[in-house]
Amino acid sequence: MRLNDDGSVPADNPFVGKEAAGQPKPRPEIWSYGHRDPQGFYVHPETGELWLHDHGPRGGDELNHVTKGGNYGWPVVSFGFEYDGGPVGMGIPWQDGMEIPVWVYVPSIAPSDLVIYQGDIFPQWKGNFLIGAMAGLHLNRLVLREGEVVAARITAY
Repeated sequence: MRLNDDGSVPADNPFVGKEAAGQPKPRPEIWSYGHRDPQGFYVHPETGELWLHDHGPRGGDELNHVTKGGNYGWPVVSFGFEYDGGPVGMGIPWQDGMEIPVWVYVPSIAPSDLVIYQGDIFPQWKGNFLIGAMAGLHLNRLVLREGEVVAARITAY
């Protein structure tokens, strides 16, 4: 959802005034959809882009670059599996018209928070995505270049 500070809906939200024949009118405050259980939201300090990580079921935790009107697939597609071992939705990880995650964790790490490092103590980490993990108790550091993960590091604690 995306709202103005006063609770009103921004006029440039993707579903303002949108209707499709034979389908329910989408709510105008929706910015993106198809998220299962988003936990960490972060606005990139340099680009202003919205990023989030999403808890998958058994596997399939995701890092997503959230775009205006984007469909992230849940519950139709997932890289994870139902807790009983069966497939999620159609049993496929993605399909046309749905956003593909920037990064997927299989098995699940149970992500806890997301920040983009801007500190000075570890200058080589500047701009890296840091995601805490409740499963396995570790810190995940993702190095991105032009929106793609080029390196993933895990630090146990």
